[in-house]
Amino acid sequence: MTTSDRARFGPDSLLVVKQGNGVFLLPPDAKQVREVALLGSSGNLDNLAVSARAAGIEIQDTFEIADPFPSARRLLAVAKRFPIWFVADDFPWIRTFWRAAGDLAEPLLAAANVVQKIDNIERRRDPAIAAIVGGYEVAAGSVPKPELARDLENLLRLFSFARHPLSETDSCLDTLSALAPYFAGIAFAHLANGQLPRGWWLYEASKRRELRDGKKPFSQPLWAGEPPSGESILVWRNAGPGDEIVYAQVFNDVIAAGAKLFIEVDERLVSLFRRSFPEMTVVRRETPPSRRLQQSDIRFQATFASPCRYFRRSLEDFSPQAPYLIPDPERVSHWKQWLSETFGQQPVIGISWRSGSIANKRFNHDLLAWKELLQRRDFAFVSVQYGDCREELDALRAATGISIPEPPDLDLFNDFENLAALLSAFDATVSIDNVTSNLAGAVGATVIQLTKRFGHLTLGQERSLWYPAMSFVFPDERQHDECISEVITKLESELIMSPGTEKHR
Repeated sequence: MTTSDRARFGPDSLLVVKQGNGVFLLPPDAKQVREVALLGSSGNLDNLAVSARAAGIEIQDTFEIADPFPSARRLLAVAKRFPIWFVADDFPWIRTFWRAAGDLAEPLLAAANVVQKIDNIERRRDPAIAAIVGGYEVAAGSVPKPELARDLENLLRLFSFARHPLSETDSCLDTLSALAPYFAGIAFAHLANGQLPRGWWLYEASKRRELRDGKKPFSQPLWAGEPPSGESILVWRNAGPGDEIVYAQVFNDVIAAGAKLFIEVDERLVSLFRRSFPEMTVVRRETPPSRRLQQSDIRFQATFASPCRYFRRSLEDFSPQAPYLIPDPERVSHWKQWLSETFGQQPVIGISWRSGSIANKRFNHDLLAWKELLQRRDFAFVSVQYGDCREELDALRAATGISIPEPPDLDLFNDFENLAALLSAFDATVSIDNVTSNLAGAVGATVIQLTKRFGHLTLGQERSLWYPAMSFVFPDERQHDECISEVITKLESELIMSPGTEKHR
């Protein structure tokens, strides 16, 4: 073990190394402990015993995880005399035990100490914790909200060695270093559960650790919620343009609070952002970054989601919302004319069923599965699916006879100005969660978004809090035919129409 490896875990931590069993990070107070009780599965009890003995600590009692569970009262009686150690691998069982312990769970938590097993010092990824927070949609949907809130709080308190509620500060982040690889997953579980302050805090912490080409993108200090009035703040992104679109919803609030914003944005969004936020300085993202963004008149830097930590701390902070991206009026008129000339008075629905995002690809849809919707004669449909989708459109026509046109002379991947105008000219858009549906929502268009119920941007709601005219359908909860039937019902409701009536546009 090198000096740098030890320093990575903090000077107050004690490392015990055993050949073949990886590295064990003991609690910070282990140097003062002389006696402990151990709790865990049989294999981990052996590892705990090895670690304790290597540190010169006497083992006074052991509790093996089994069915039935150990007696919570007996465990608590021992905990009043000795600290209780358990390995992070056993956290899923500990979570179940807490629920069974009832009123005894809180005092047991106060006595528990995580011994972090680290198989790979560089990555420090524990598979048991990853299974909980990496699949945050499952975590958020598996238990009622109050129980999930308690589970997440206990997870953080255990790993921070805290015996009181955590504060959302940088110093608390230091105590949670063992969970750093999972900050994003834990944050998403909080957000999906509607726990916004804790969620934004950990989400920002996860993004702070993302570098651009291995370096900090800018020299300014990170904005930590200092009063924005009179301050200049540079905002940059970590993910794709979809994130830039959704998080831009809060920018008008930051400007109203007196801040001067400098926004580094995808070049496809530059002109749209400049029209929509004339008070901001909008700069195209490039490598290396623009020199303008390195100048000393900019005091702070922040990620795109950072303002949400201070301006979207509750669900009520989102209401009421209005469209905040403004498409070019001339382009909107052009596309309305094309729609009218092509489809007459039929309501026209834009459709998009795939995402280019690696994270969202598992939610892509097979276009043929939408045939119940697409064969409706009272709607017309236009594909706004970016990328090469000709093969899918041809397969749909061959299988069903349904022909879906694409907008002429429009590069759906690169021309966001014309895409925004077209989306605002549609009567509605049906899409999965991708840049197209987010752009449609931001310009105020009617959107039916097929998305995961416990995605972090749904915030546990049935309708979007980000966009005024977006509602959700959750395909992960039903069969395809049921899902598409719900889309049709929502379309009829959102357009305030019944089949055969004149469209509202």
